[in-house]
Amino acid sequence: MPCIESSGVGHDAGMTRAGRSSVLWQSRRLFWGGAGSGASAQTGPYYGDVDATLRTELGQWSAHYWNRVETGAKIKVGDFAFSNAALNNPLFNPLRGARATLEQLSIVSASACDGLAELQPGWGDAAIASSFKAAMKDWTFTTDSQANPSGTSTHMSLITASGAGWTVQGNLLISTNLPLEKFTGANNTPTIPSSLLPATQAAITKLIDAGSIIAAASAGTTEAQSFITGEESHATKFERGVQQLLADGGWRGETWRVDAAFGVFGSLPLVGVTFRDACVLLNSVTGALDGPFSPRSPLVATALLASHPEYTAGTSIKFFASNGCKGGNMAGWVPVPCTPPALPGTCIPATFVPVTVPGQPPGNPGNWVCDYDAAVPPATGGTCTCHYEYKYASPLIPCPGGAWVPPMGGARCLIIERWTCASVGGATCIGASCPGGIPAPAVPPPANPIGAPCGPIVPCTSETLYWAM
Repeated sequence: MPCIESSGVGHDAGMTRAGRSSVLWQSRRLFWGGAGSGASAQTGPYYGDVDATLRTELGQWSAHYWNRVETGAKIKVGDFAFSNAALNNPLFNPLRGARATLEQLSIVSASACDGLAELQPGWGDAAIASSFKAAMKDWTFTTDSQANPSGTSTHMSLITASGAGWTVQGNLLISTNLPLEKFTGANNTPTIPSSLLPATQAAITKLIDAGSIIAAASAGTTEAQSFITGEESHATKFERGVQQLLADGGWRGETWRVDAAFGVFGSLPLVGVTFRDACVLLNSVTGALDGPFSPRSPLVATALLASHPEYTAGTSIKFFASNGCKGGNMAGWVPVPCTPPALPGTCIPATFVPVTVPGQPPGNPGNWVCDYDAAVPPATGGTCTCHYEYKYASPLIPCPGGAWVPPMGGARCLIIERWTCASVGGATCIGASCPGGIPAPAVPPPANPIGAPCGPIVPCTSETLYWAM
């Protein structure tokens, strides 16, 4: 089983690079946790143990957050901090502290995209936004016995068990200072690729070498601080550093953000990188890397959280994309069902337009990107497989409805038309040496890209894919 993992995540950090890589390639499963049922005691502020001082300070943080949401006002850096210095670290984040409780009371659906990190609570759903605001600022929860009988029954059970204050107003059951529920459920088991392309292997090795350096250079504003000050967070800086590393190395990998939430207030910001044949996850705090995983593998963070004492081993982890949608899988490209109306001869919706990037042609195409099996290079008769992509995006923000359109929140929906050509034999397999950069017209995309990979060409194929988590 393949695996590459940076020092500090595995148990063999003292080994040489070659030795560590070889052993971890064979022993990947040692680092995965299971369901929360075998966990040790879930205690401390990260798991919802809140005293009067912390409750007051959480209310103050929430007041700053909602003031920014509603008025745009930000506070100055240094104007707010938790009196417990241990909570001013990158893993303590009050943003979704109430989410598990709101889900348990059937106030917010487990599949809802909350929009909190995008400063768009509820994505326009006033009821969801109001419920989060009351829970975060005032520590109150409200259920309607007529509209939500099961949630109200659960609500009263939690009140009775905890001794929280409560009152009834007509059909409404209102609690105050109800202890917040923890995230629950079994943790995922990822899938592993059987092999890696040479370019992917090289990029991952470089990420292992440079991850801790990028993390150290990105340290500073936590996610919790960023939401109330507007300052760029350490995780955002870390992702940009990863993007720069990939660009400098000439590797094609797309980065994405996901938060690994645990307990009540625990949240580790992760940066994912999706290559054509694999995905990896990086800890934005330490730079440690976990993976590689198969494309669209279930998300997992037990290994990356293991080095943080704030996390209780074995407890449940839930993943949230930046738009507040729960993530179940590594982000990647998924085939688009061909549903009319679409651009002629394609599966691209008619409303989508080529992505425009300043200084680049419409469709944002680049050169051919080519890979081969290292065991059988093209010079000895192996196959050189080359890819060429055109990007299209929805003009609507957020995404339009539709069964196949992912809930990307405030981001534009991205679709690519990917062409794949293969050549057998030939002296080289270098995409940059082959012509490319042909602009993608609005209607239709080219029937076949101009310019071809080096070597004898077999017929090319195309597929239409959308970005999803």
